[in-house]
Amino acid sequence: MANFEIPRMSDGAIRAFTSVGAYPLFYLTTDDRPVCPSCVEEHVEECTVDGGYYELAGVHVNWETHDLPCEICQENIEAAYEPIEEDTNG
Repeated sequence: MANFEIPRMSDGAIRAFTSVGAYPLFYLTTDDRPVCPSCVEEHVEECTVDGGYYELAGVHVNWETHDLPCEICQENIEAAYEPIEEDTNG
């Protein structure tokens, strides 16, 4: 039995952002594959906490990773912060 519960909004939708700060969330499977909230919502039958094809183990904030593709749709998962550009002017 899983000890993780998929967080939902009051209307039942899968949570895509933190409740404080509105940081973007992603879900991680038991074998460390990232899944975006849209795909968890769209593929709810396969994204479960108890033995689905994409068995979810947790939810995390994507702070700064800009090349984190969703396992299902392959779109990059939104990051909370933009990359820091280095000053090339010396």
